[in-house]
Amino acid sequence: IFINEIRMGKIYTKELTFLSNYSWDNPNVLELLCETASYREKRIRHFSKPQSIFKEIIKVSKESYINFIDSRPLFNFSIKFSKIPILNIIQEKFIWNQVYGKKKENEFKVLIYNNLDSLYNLKKYFYGNFDLLIYLCEDYSDLNKRLIDNCEIADCILIIPKSMLKVIKKEFPDKKIIHWPQPVTNISLYDLSNKDKRMVDQILSNIPKPRIIYSGHGLDRLDKDIFYKASQTLKNCSFIYFGDKSNIDGENIFQLPSFTKHQMKYIISRSQVGFMPYDTSDLHNFHCVPLKLFDYFSEGLPVVSSKLLNVIEYKHLIYMCQSIDQFVVSLKKALNETVNSKNRIRRKEVFEHHSTFSRCDDFNNTINKLLHIKINSL
Repeated sequence: IFINEIRMGKIYTKELTFLSNYSWDNPNVLELLCETASYREKRIRHFSKPQSIFKEIIKVSKESYINFIDSRPLFNFSIKFSKIPILNIIQEKFIWNQVYGKKKENEFKVLIYNNLDSLYNLKKYFYGNFDLLIYLCEDYSDLNKRLIDNCEIADCILIIPKSMLKVIKKEFPDKKIIHWPQPVTNISLYDLSNKDKRMVDQILSNIPKPRIIYSGHGLDRLDKDIFYKASQTLKNCSFIYFGDKSNIDGENIFQLPSFTKHQMKYIISRSQVGFMPYDTSDLHNFHCVPLKLFDYFSEGLPVVSSKLLNVIEYKHLIYMCQSIDQFVVSLKKALNETVNSKNRIRRKEVFEHHSTFSRCDDFNNTINKLLHIKINSL
């Protein structure tokens, strides 16, 4: 029956394994693809970045906030083991036994991974044990050894920033390469608890409106000069950022602690403008597809941003700027945008197009098509 189904083109997978160098307490694009897959009836296995089995494990309430995902950390012994050949072999087998599990007869298995880094040598176990290997290229990168190593292993490469398509296609002309829209979480569909709302509202009560928010962690990726000068020009506005305290001070600049993704969405909904004055001299920033952009869009917020290469398609919904004068003018325009403007509706539509729930069927079909191509090429 299994062979006949292959011949008839009925090839699909019931299990997806995600190997990440992030975790659910700091989710990234791979976790969002994992969330996308979870909306369909599959076994979803997710492993977060390795941690030593000898260190105290910081227990979180749930490794993944999604019930249908079997998510757990990977354990190793020690980074030092990798420097001693015999101990490294033992450690690799120990990690591999966690990743692979038991393969059920007559079932296809798919592995999706981002940068393997310390897990790179597991590749020898991938071949013959997984039927399809997919590398997720989440961000801009030079064509360096790390990128090449991860691409070479894969049967297919999913690319988030469009500007990386040409670079990778030129280097790997025979590989299947697909552009995938930046996925964004649907966690905002679920109400924040009343307790959390009261906590956040209490904090925001000390921050006057209008609120201009940068929802990233710290200010390291921003042009701090633009951030500061904009705040000092628009003294009637509150500028909010999160995480580590910066050396930028001002009566209308508010540094808040880190929040959960869910709490952050609520704070964004209580703000008036999304602010992204990235330092575009850094190519990683210039090529990025910020998740926070779609967080702002989920609430219809006007967004004032540096000119970023891979979000140019949304220039009609973003106030794109280069000079400090342009930023100040655009912030004023954004603050004057009406609550019921058509652009607010369009931004929410863009968010829906990128949302994990909206993309789940496309993702499921894409995986099955790729698996079909791989199996029939053997």
